[in-house]
Amino acid sequence: MSLKLYTYYNSKVIYGPDSRYQVLKAVGDINPYKICVITDGNIATLYQDYIRWLENELEIEDTLIIEPGEKSKNIETVITLWRDLFERGLTRKSLIIGIGGGVVLDIAGFIASTYMRGIDYISIPTTLLAQADSALGGKTGVDFIIKNGIGTFYPPRYTFIDPVFLETLPIIEVKSGLAEIIKHSIIRGGGFYELVAENSLETIERDGELFGKFLELSIETKVNIINKDLHERGLRRLLNLGHTVGHAIEKLSSYSLPHGYAVSIGIALESRISREILGFKYDDEVVNILENYGLPTEYNYDVEELVHEMKMDKKNWHGKIVMTLIEDIGRCKPVELDDDHILEVLRRN
Repeated sequence: MSLKLYTYYNSKVIYGPDSRYQVLKAVGDINPYKICVITDGNIATLYQDYIRWLENELEIEDTLIIEPGEKSKNIETVITLWRDLFERGLTRKSLIIGIGGGVVLDIAGFIASTYMRGIDYISIPTTLLAQADSALGGKTGVDFIIKNGIGTFYPPRYTFIDPVFLETLPIIEVKSGLAEIIKHSIIRGGGFYELVAENSLETIERDGELFGKFLELSIETKVNIINKDLHERGLRRLLNLGHTVGHAIEKLSSYSLPHGYAVSIGIALESRISREILGFKYDDEVVNILENYGLPTEYNYDVEELVHEMKMDKKNWHGKIVMTLIEDIGRCKPVELDDDHILEVLRRN
């Protein structure tokens, strides 16, 4: 498989086997003064050989390691990392390389976007969820009051998506990433949706080429949308399918539920809501697809608590809950909903 190049704004996405080694050329193009790697303890252990190779080849100033998991995605972690960069003498001409899943990359991107008002950044996603979705599009941030309550839009100079990292993923992380791939297939429709609908977790586990096709189509779908709307003022809002409910469920679970699992439940519930509000006909099919990939579609929640958390969502406009709903496969749209309307619909579902 040859490397594939995607671009959005001034950001380049390189996808394919061994793309992680292309970082040398990228750094040569950037020509930074001092480089720091930001990663977490799990990645630092699993990929210590790769990180050691980077340190030797690029003369890395330091590798800064944070605790794995959502609990590290806070302003205290950011302040510690800012201080680390100042202590190591990084300047406006320096470079951050983030290696990890969504949490690491959200933090590393936010650090790069704010340190001295912005320095260059390279992203190397290591989870399926990050490779298929969260590492694309330049969203950065930390949790503050709400999930990703503080953040920026700051596309990295380069993103290297190497399938080798997926070989060490636990199955729960694979399924979590598949929720975002399924989301993209519903938004795009056509052959992508049909391919996803015709298969299951079992078939992609047996067929690596098919799995790679899923990932490639997901990257292509998201990049195409971002190129038309980086700052989520219009078309990019479609990518929030499953996330209004999903983020609320994450919060109610105290983030014990993986992001992709919460999104899967969100997609299932929002497809039911789409049936009632927009007359969507394939809600049962969407739920079946999610379950065929081993994803949850139900959660034992209190309706009032769920709506309360949804009211806090940063995607809301003009005091109303904004939810991306499905008119048909391949045709979604954001809808503004009153609290009472949502409560009424949820009580019936």
